[in-house]
Amino acid sequence: MTYSLSTREQLALIAVRAATGVEGVVGMHAQPGGVHTTQAGAERVGGVSVVAGHGEGFDVTLCLSALPVPLHPLAARVRSAVRSRAQIAGLSAAVGVVDVRFDAVVDSPSVARA
Repeated sequence: MTYSLSTREQLALIAVRAATGVEGVVGMHAQPGGVHTTQAGAERVGGVSVVAGHGEGFDVTLCLSALPVPLHPLAARVRSAVRSRAQIAGLSAAVGVVDVRFDAVVDSPSVARA
């Protein structure tokens, strides 16, 4: 039996790939106890929460680690990347609010991955 990912699960994976591809983002910052974690098939995707929004779409919250760069512009680039990737996947109508949180600022990418 094969399992097809739901729109919510697809958005979680798209959001993580988009966010981690933005220069200045070091990685996802998963919270203890599974907060801001989304199940996507057999995979637990840390650092992202995708929940039903006020309309027909889903709201996405990303918890990120970043380099010490201006965070407001970085958040705007992350939001844009998420929306762009969702559009490429044919899921732009499913994206509601994209919230970006920076839970850690690190001096180098190796610190966040340690």
